[in-house]
Amino acid sequence: MKNKNGFTLVELLAVIVVLAIIITIAVPSAISISNKIKAKMYETKIQMIKDAAKLYGQENPSKVSNDENCTSNGKVKVGDLVNDGYIKKDDVENGFVINPKNNKSMNEVDICIYKKNNRVYSKIVD
Repeated sequence: MKNKNGFTLVELLAVIVVLAIIITIAVPSAISISNKIKAKMYETKIQMIKDAAKLYGQENPSKVSNDENCTSNGKVKVGDLVNDGYIKKDDVENGFVINPKNNKSMNEVDICIYKKNNRVYSKIVD
């Protein structure tokens, strides 16, 4: 009898089936982990922007609104925070603050800076 080297068709099919099962389990988990990371990055970036806006409001009290809705004044754009140096250049790509969820610029997003109980707060304006 000859000694044959190699795999039979059944062995190859079994390996392919096992790999397919592993892929069907691993890919959705990887996508889920990726989405969670993007959501966390977004939350971190939003908090960084809000903190920068609060600092801007503390240093420019005339630009702070007295109400939470910023009806009279108190709005600043993210791009202005970048240009004025309140957001570090390390957090900016080509002059733009990028939203990790959709990779679009956040420079035109308005931030409401308001004073409540003698403290400065900020929030994203929808």
